[in-house]
Amino acid sequence: MYRKNGNKSIFSDRLRKSLRLLTICMAAMLLGGCGKSSAGKQAEVGEILEGLQSARARAQEVYDSLYDDSLYAPLQEAGKKVDVFGETEVSEMTDQEIDAELIPAMKELEGVYQELQEQLDSTAAVEETKRREREGKKQITFFVINKSGAEVPKLIWTEKGMLGQSERLKIKTPLAVDETLAGLTVTVTEEADSVLLLCCGESQEESPVYEIGGTEELSADTVYYLILLPEGQFRLISDPKELSEDGETAPEGSDKTDQPAPEAEKQETQEGQNDETSSG
Repeated sequence: MYRKNGNKSIFSDRLRKSLRLLTICMAAMLLGGCGKSSAGKQAEVGEILEGLQSARARAQEVYDSLYDDSLYAPLQEAGKKVDVFGETEVSEMTDQEIDAELIPAMKELEGVYQELQEQLDSTAAVEETKRREREGKKQITFFVINKSGAEVPKLIWTEKGMLGQSERLKIKTPLAVDETLAGLTVTVTEEADSVLLLCCGESQEESPVYEIGGTEELSADTVYYLILLPEGQFRLISDPKELSEDGETAPEGSDKTDQPAPEAEKQETQEGQNDETSSG
């Protein structure tokens, strides 16, 4: 991106110069009194003015599409100069005054717009590149629960696809036994046959590598619970109700939320015994 103060200084100097030229031009017009310009010279000025108006519209259109606002001040100053040229009574000037002062000032502003447009186009290209880089990527959120029975020295997330394997995220802090790492986000690309891997050590040769799943299948709108188990096994679930109180997955087919608490079971049993005694 561009430094705002630097741009403002450069373009302000150019615009002040054109303003001085225009002021001299108008003063000469007033002193000349009866000077009249030719139709051909008026047409030449009109053509330059039309070009300046087009340059202003084109620059403003690109600027409106940008996040970067560092060129706001130079654009505003240049636009005001276009308005001043548009309000100039060219017909009251002589051809000599137009050639000596007005046209040079307008040409100077053309140069300002040319430089502005180049910087606007460059900024737009950078922002477009970044936008394309963001497209096709998403962040996956994990809770990592260590039930492997051993400390995990590192968590190294990589993505393996058609172009090879690349590192996505590296957590250097060890994960102790029964410890949970919450709210971990991993950025992946949505590409066919691309797989998210997790290595739990210095190298894949010495440590377990977990193949978490295809990046297209993993959803950015889902929180995943990754449970690391002994012997390189793991479980990946998305429903926290499937977690037992100790962080492991509940037995298949069970739902702890539907099971009565021990005290409730004891109370129901006692009430049943009282009913049998009463009926006897």
